[in-house]
Amino acid sequence: VQRWLPFERSSVDVVLTVAPTALEREIEVQLSVSKSGNPPGGPPPASGIFVLASESTMPPPAAPFALAKSRPSRWSPAELYSEGLSHGMFHGPTLRGVASLDRVGDDGIEATLSVADPDELVRGPERFENLVESLLIDAVSQLVGYWTAETLDRDFVVFPMGFERLQLFAPAAASTSPRRALGRARCESLGDNRVRAELEVVGEDGALRAAISGWEVTRAPLPARVYAFRLAPSEVMMSDSLPSGPLARHGLAACRIELPESFLMMEEGIWLSSLAFLALGAAERRRWLELDGNEAERRSWFLRQMAAKDAIRLYLHQRHGVRRYPADIELGGGGD
Repeated sequence: VQRWLPFERSSVDVVLTVAPTALEREIEVQLSVSKSGNPPGGPPPASGIFVLASESTMPPPAAPFALAKSRPSRWSPAELYSEGLSHGMFHGPTLRGVASLDRVGDDGIEATLSVADPDELVRGPERFENLVESLLIDAVSQLVGYWTAETLDRDFVVFPMGFERLQLFAPAAASTSPRRALGRARCESLGDNRVRAELEVVGEDGALRAAISGWEVTRAPLPARVYAFRLAPSEVMMSDSLPSGPLARHGLAACRIELPESFLMMEEGIWLSSLAFLALGAAERRRWLELDGNEAERRSWFLRQMAAKDAIRLYLHQRHGVRRYPADIELGGGGD
């Protein structure tokens, strides 16, 4: 993975390019994105080599999975996707594939996975059995984020950056793919900014369904205010309240926001984009999209909007005891 792609619009044209390599039964796949119908340019955001087996093989049995200092998770099944908790998981119903965290250790985590029914996800008469395996892979990758939140003191929000090898073992030909499985992640920190994991999806019969080697994530150094706002946007302000002086005599509030430019530009601005779509209303989002291509103006415009929204939120809370999500407050001007 070269970079993450922010999905800011209602649709994105994804282009998949498939080409054979010099080796038999091996193909190279590249993913790119075209803007406004133009052909994609630059290096692809993601690419990989696919090796196709000549025939199905029986999946091997999963090996024992001992954990150092094994202990229960701090989160119950009902809390795994709840808002406001420190793990910060934000997935919607379709991708809530972790049913329970069964064991946590200093070097890994084990969980029960249960994914959505593909028939409820895809329109049309076709069945897509391979969607079950894709959903299970997404679910088992989430375990790395739970592990970092359970074991690390800081920078435990993580972004996947790629893997070395993914093995898929075909299910029995006469059956559909079971949607419940066991997920395992053997994890280790690589310095202060990366985590590497070995992932396994194990069927209820004890056989491997998928194995991923060399799964790597980067740790995102979120400012403390941003992390708190992401967890509880109606409770936390991104800005600091200013001594308002004459404004206070008129019952007004003033705020100032400061965020490191290095953070706003991190991962090609994807964190700025996520904050914008968390804080902006519908009309403001349309204005945000109009600024696409001028990143410096985008950053400045968003910070002005956010400071103005926080001043209004502070006024409402101080004068009326009311808390509001920033997206509930739409500003018609430019945030000045």
